[in-house]
Amino acid sequence: MVIRVGNERVYRFSENSSIIAEISDKFALVWVLPDRRRFRVSPETAVRVWSEYGNIKDTRERLSRYLTHALREGVLTVDEEVAS
Repeated sequence: MVIRVGNERVYRFSENSSIIAEISDKFALVWVLPDRRRFRVSPETAVRVWSEYGNIKDTRERLSRYLTHALREGVLTVDEEVAS
C-alpha cells in the first residue's frame, strides 16, 4: 500500500498493514495499523484524483467509493497526515 500526501510525501506500508477508515459528512480519516499513522481525505481530493466521483453528490458515498477504489489499486492520495 502506497499513500501519497499531496505532492509532498509518499509512504509505503507493508501488505500486512490494516487500513481503517472513518467517513463523515466533511472528510474521511484513514488509519494505518500497526504503523499508527493517520491521514485525512477531503471529498475534493476524491474528485481531483478521479474526476468521475464529481457526479456523486453525497459526500459519504463519494469518499467511500474513492477509498474503496484507491485501496483496491494500492495507491491512496490524501490531503494531510494527522498527528496521532
